[in-house]
Amino acid sequence: MSALILFAVFILLPYVVFGSAYADMRLTPYMFAIALIGIRVRPTTPYWVKALTAALALCFFGARMTETTMSFAQADARYTSALGALDHVPVGARLVSFVGRPCRTQWGTNKMEHLPALAIVRRHAFSNDQWEMAGAQLMASVYPEGSRIVRHFGRDPSQMVTEPTCKSQIWHTLNWSLANLPRDKFDYVWIIDPPPYDAQLLHGMTKIWAGGSNALYRIGDRGAAGTQP
Repeated sequence: MSALILFAVFILLPYVVFGSAYADMRLTPYMFAIALIGIRVRPTTPYWVKALTAALALCFFGARMTETTMSFAQADARYTSALGALDHVPVGARLVSFVGRPCRTQWGTNKMEHLPALAIVRRHAFSNDQWEMAGAQLMASVYPEGSRIVRHFGRDPSQMVTEPTCKSQIWHTLNWSLANLPRDKFDYVWIIDPPPYDAQLLHGMTKIWAGGSNALYRIGDRGAAGTQP
């Protein structure tokens, strides 16, 4: 009964509650856990059925832990590769990051979407991937130089960018972000897993680090983006 109630709440709960996304998805682990805990076998159930059920459960647990370990190892390799950029970011830098996101929403999330937040911890730099929710954070982003920076490049989801061909998406394309970036408000641009984009929009920036598809650029020309800065 508890599992069924949680399932009903999961169906009815909206995606965002009190400014927090994935509100419904946060219930799913407890919904399944309570359903599993609620399983009971009758005293008359044959021993071999109990043993087989336990063996299958252990096999599933082992497979799941193996898959999770492999997934974490792959994520660690991607993190290590991308975080090499922070070795070239000065302490206190004004850093804007753009992380590629596929057009279609998948079951799994991109583990790189909030990787730029480590710039705050490791380099005391500004990062545009933080979200603001009243009463949730003890630290707030204060950028008094203008509201435009806060609206378009100051917080989540400004770090998430897509391909130009994506339709009906709430995120900007990487081309739009590079073209409209207020260069006088930032010092560095960190691009992670980028979708296809127009390299001319990087005119006036100097690449100072690269690792795979990831790259870090220092903004030199403070004028407009593109071929005509």
